[in-house]
Amino acid sequence: MLHHVGSLSALLRRTWYTDYTNGKLVAMNPSGQIKTTVAAYQPQSMTIGPDGNIWYVWPSQFNLIKMNPQGKTLGNYGTGYYNQYPRFIMVGPDGKIWWSNPSAGNIAKSTLSGTITTYSTGSQPYGIVTGPDNNIWIAELGSGKIGRMTTSGSLSEYSSGMQSGATPYGITLGSDGNIWFTDGTKIGKFVY
Repeated sequence: MLHHVGSLSALLRRTWYTDYTNGKLVAMNPSGQIKTTVAAYQPQSMTIGPDGNIWYVWPSQFNLIKMNPQGKTLGNYGTGYYNQYPRFIMVGPDGKIWWSNPSAGNIAKSTLSGTITTYSTGSQPYGIVTGPDNNIWIAELGSGKIGRMTTSGSLSEYSSGMQSGATPYGITLGSDGNIWFTDGTKIGKFVY
């Protein structure tokens, strides 16, 4: 079973994805042949960093991992938090690696050398995406809000138009320039 498939097709003409259930990172060539498999216990999501390396969160170890396109680990950075479960990861508008930590109630970012900074959200942040305004937009499952965080960590939260008991989880930037998010069995759009 694949979990949080992270397709990174531009790297070495391969598509990388996380296989949460079987505990691996997998790379396929364009014809679907498996070319690289890297053991990684319960990997969640991954992204290509501006350094050309693959970055992923390792929830069971509470770590951020940097790996080259050939599958060699180049860095294993402790997040400093235990009893958290890092989820979604991306490159932010500042060129740093950002990810959500729902259990710890924070958003974290790392330099390419592994210096980690965390920002509290006071909620359970799940999905994250860079908006057209170059801020980090957050689906806040625990508070039923959509958050907007600057790259320096200043947080604004929005709940206007959201129903009581809303559970935003995934979030993306639509082709219309608006922020779209999942809310249980519904899709929402944040227009600003």
